[in-house]
Amino acid sequence: MPSPSFEGPGFLSSLVRIRCVRSAVTFAFSWTLDVIAFAVLDLQFEVGVIVATFGPAVGAYAVIRTIDGPAGVRAWLRRFVQWRVDPRLYLFVLVALPAAVIASFALLPDGTEKLEDAGAAFPLSFLGMLVILSLLGGGQEEPGWRGFALQRMLERWGPVEASVRLGVIWAVWHLPLFVLVSDYDNAGTEALSVVGMFFVFLLGLTIGFSILQTWLYHRSGGSIFLAVLAHGAVNASTNFLPTTWLPTAATFAAIGLLAVVAVVATRGRLGAPNSASAT
Repeated sequence: MPSPSFEGPGFLSSLVRIRCVRSAVTFAFSWTLDVIAFAVLDLQFEVGVIVATFGPAVGAYAVIRTIDGPAGVRAWLRRFVQWRVDPRLYLFVLVALPAAVIASFALLPDGTEKLEDAGAAFPLSFLGMLVILSLLGGGQEEPGWRGFALQRMLERWGPVEASVRLGVIWAVWHLPLFVLVSDYDNAGTEALSVVGMFFVFLLGLTIGFSILQTWLYHRSGGSIFLAVLAHGAVNASTNFLPTTWLPTAATFAAIGLLAVVAVVATRGRLGAPNSASAT
């Protein structure tokens, strides 16, 4: 998708305005629906979260439509079906990444309980969850996060710094769920337990996974399709987590560790062209 042309002294102010507008739309849409769903209507989590998680995509569409018009929207939408990428990326997203996530909790006491319950049906169960969670269980966030925000942030910051900044925004966007949804992400109900899980979630999942997604973004030529699939694969893998604090925290930490490996292995470039800075 072509980026807006921001040159000269107005570049920074234009970029800031775009980011502020997009963030305002994203947070207002999602947080309002979170409050309505969980604080007012007291809906079940699976029902209440579906619409709210379209917030990042709604925010991205609003800004792209305003800046680039219909042509920009069409270019953005084409990246939704940009599936022709290096086959090795599919191996990473569909095999290596889920295997690492599952290994992080399967090695803990009682970590294999849900895996054993699935038994021989595990592959079908995983694939079913992959489809559902890619479309309605988290994957629908990616047109906004990696499909729009990351691209703009990379115009100003290096791959690592852009990933970290986006990861922090992503974590804050999730904050109402930790406050309004009891035991969200197995955080427990005690304040200390919830705060602890949020920080592991921030450092391990949202920052760590943002770094991995940036690597995929560069290696795939900005494919939104692959970003959605990766998000769905991680969420489908965590569907087999024991519903307790430690295995969940271990999984988030493992994703963070993978991100550190990616940063070291790529010397901070995360697959970016040589002209990109490694900040």
